[in-house]
Amino acid sequence: MKVIRDYLETLFMNLPQTAAVQKAKEDLTAIMEDHYQELLAEGKNEHEAIGTVISEFGSIAELLQELDVDPEVTATEQATYFNQGEPVDLAEMQDYWQEVRRFAFKMATGVGSLFCALAFAVFTSNYGSGLGAFLLMLSGIVGICLFVFGGLNYAKAAKEIRHRRLTPEARAAQQELVRRYQTSFTWSLVLGIGAGLFSVIMPTLFYSTFGGMLFFAFLGLGGFLVIYGSIVYGLYRKGGNSHFFSSDKEQSWSSLREFR
Repeated sequence: MKVIRDYLETLFMNLPQTAAVQKAKEDLTAIMEDHYQELLAEGKNEHEAIGTVISEFGSIAELLQELDVDPEVTATEQATYFNQGEPVDLAEMQDYWQEVRRFAFKMATGVGSLFCALAFAVFTSNYGSGLGAFLLMLSGIVGICLFVFGGLNYAKAAKEIRHRRLTPEARAAQQELVRRYQTSFTWSLVLGIGAGLFSVIMPTLFYSTFGGMLFFAFLGLGGFLVIYGSIVYGLYRKGGNSHFFSSDKEQSWSSLREFR
């Protein structure tokens, strides 16, 4: 529901705030929300329902004509507000989100592997083996490779869609994705911080190298959860606010142009 209201607020932002315009916005809100509920009742999930409602929205030009509103915006003037490239559709956004998850996993795994190697090095220290040192060095190399290749792949994916406007369906999907991932992000922080705090008490519970191993193991697990969740949530949010719109004014003109 909030996605629909936010979408209409953006759509009507640059229109004169007359009684007719306000009533049209209220009527459209009611119609779109009713249609959204109907689609849910038919078995569609929230993401599909929101995308369908927005994609089935009629031409903004017809609405402006009925309201006797002339936005007085030429194609040349609109071009100053946003990039003229092809809009980013839902399929492209889904590819981008998949790359975001891969990037987050590589970054989190790179950090986590270092702590796991430290845990193994501590555990094998009493045996005088060089295996722990070898694994620590190997995990460092693996971590650096993950950082480099993960960063390069993400930068390439982000460049493909940067400064291009979203289609209505893609914008609705992005907002819904952020909303739904908030719970997962919260849990990743809670569990990650909890694992970090739990790692501190391990050496006090086990007065041996086993306690030291658990310290680094839990620290690595906590770091993985926090890093992965933070990167995914941050880039999910940044996708709609930074990569595609340079300002609120640009977003408003983009919305008007898409429905003409």
